[in-house]
Amino acid sequence: MSWPRLYWRRIGDSDLLRSLTRLLPELPVTRVELKASPPLTFEGISAVTTDKQGNVYVIHRPMDGDPIVVLDRQGKVLRSWGKGMFQDPHGIRVDLEGNVWTVDAHTSMVYKFSSQGRKLLEISVGTPDPSRDFCGATDVAFCLERPYLVTDGYCNARVIEYDSTGRKVTQWGRPGTGPGEFNVVHAIAVGPHGNLYVADRENGRLQWFDLDGKFLGQWKFAASSQRGIQRGR
Repeated sequence: MSWPRLYWRRIGDSDLLRSLTRLLPELPVTRVELKASPPLTFEGISAVTTDKQGNVYVIHRPMDGDPIVVLDRQGKVLRSWGKGMFQDPHGIRVDLEGNVWTVDAHTSMVYKFSSQGRKLLEISVGTPDPSRDFCGATDVAFCLERPYLVTDGYCNARVIEYDSTGRKVTQWGRPGTGPGEFNVVHAIAVGPHGNLYVADRENGRLQWFDLDGKFLGQWKFAASSQRGIQRGR
């Protein structure tokens, strides 16, 4: 499979987004206005996901408050939790059973919660590097054949597979620019045919693999500068 290379004249998120959306099929979009009211305010939203009921799960970086917030389709806050648990809330996903998974990029911790916020599991992906500001896990993904996979991207260029109890099964990936190599593994997703799609941020590309980590291809973002795909965490 060969995916098209992307070009955009100006460097910036808006131009990159337009280039991407022209290549994608039309998808239904629902706009949800976040209706937070004091004392809850959203600060530095880092990730958003939804569950089967259409509820919206937001993870953000508040100075003081709950980093995980659940809203209904109308944007009304249903519940929140997690105050004091995170140093750098980075990713959030909801699995097929409705459990909520979060990733802390600073402590390199992955947490599994019930939909109501009860902690079910915690995993230490690796020891953070004290010399680095952000040094750890970035995202988590699920599929039927593998309980879950975690991208460990800021200091370690790897994808780690765990079993349902949180025991590490295997890992793959290494630093570099070649196939199967990474420079900040920033996100991971499972495609409809079971392939893994991994965002290789600083290399400016999306790589995809089979479930055993075999490299299948890449989608390279071609531009005079990679600023448009490097901004943000």
